[in-house]
Amino acid sequence: MFKNVASQKIAVVAYDTSGEDYKTGDASNITAQISKDGGATAATNDVNPTELDATDAKGVYLFDMTQAETNADLIVVSAVSSTANITIEPVVIYTQTVMRGTDSAALASSLTTHDGKLDTLTTNVGNLNDFDPINDIVANVTLVDTTTSNTDMRGTDSAALASALTTHDGKLDTLTTNVGNLNDFDPTVDEVITNAASRTASKADVSALATSAEIAALNDITVADILAGVIDGAIDLQTSLKRILAVQVNSAAASGTDPKVIAFKNSAGSATVATQSVPVAGTGRTTTF
Repeated sequence: MFKNVASQKIAVVAYDTSGEDYKTGDASNITAQISKDGGATAATNDVNPTELDATDAKGVYLFDMTQAETNADLIVVSAVSSTANITIEPVVIYTQTVMRGTDSAALASSLTTHDGKLDTLTTNVGNLNDFDPINDIVANVTLVDTTTSNTDMRGTDSAALASALTTHDGKLDTLTTNVGNLNDFDPTVDEVITNAASRTASKADVSALATSAEIAALNDITVADILAGVIDGAIDLQTSLKRILAVQVNSAAASGTDPKVIAFKNSAGSATVATQSVPVAGTGRTTTF
């Protein structure tokens, strides 16, 4: 639920403990109290909820919330019915703040500033195209047009340069030969011999690796080992699965009126695995295994 936002709804579920079914057609008998951020309770603005759908959503009723009723971080709605044997659990809601986007004045102002800076940058970049390399003069380079020759630079007419090039040429030939010889190594038959220190340094430390016997032992885990594993306190997995199966799948028998006691059987129906005591008021429910 969004904080401090109007036109929102809260759903509650009504359960008939006597008929063991969700209660329909009870909207006019249901009222609710609301508490915000742990404060004192007060009647909800919507006196009676609206039933959602008596066929496809049995027992579901909707309260319309005002904006003021949603203006809290924690909202607790406790609904009751004046009809006997009707239980409605409290609804606990932690709200979240609506994210705001382009309606932010600060954001709009920032975008306007950025738009102006982009216009200035576009203009400055466009001005870079105004230089004419044929007619415009670059400072301190004006003598380029009048220079017709330069006698300071010497080229291939230098005997010293020619000698140096000959030396370099010989060295390049030697380098080419040496590089070519590197291709003579045949990795399939030629042997590289390292010294003892290199061999020792390159050894991998396998002392922490599991042995083949230790790895083989991992395959000895049985189904019985898995079922005997403790998952909570002293309760093992097998016991926990039996309890879940009894409550979710197996048969159950109800007795008593207030509280109503429900006994959940094992798969054979021969023994009680769990017992649940359900008061008519709906609170204080206990389960015994």
